[in-house]
Amino acid sequence: MNKDRAYTTAYGEVIDVGQKFILNDQIYKIEKLQVIRYAGLIASYTNSEGKLKKINIGIWTYNAEKNLWVQK
Repeated sequence: MNKDRAYTTAYGEVIDVGQKFILNDQIYKIEKLQVIRYAGLIASYTNSEGKLKKINIGIWTYNAEKNLWVQK
């Protein structure tokens, strides 16, 4: 867990850099988290083409079975 700051989703679930999420049947690793006013909790990741992308992950939920963050 990031010792500098604890991030939580809108549902109160703790989320951290290094965890993985699934988007369009691809699994990505969270490289950075930041809160942006009026945008929410933003996760940065690198897509399969090597481009840095960002997504609002604040309303996602953790699937413990798959060990992934998934869209709710």
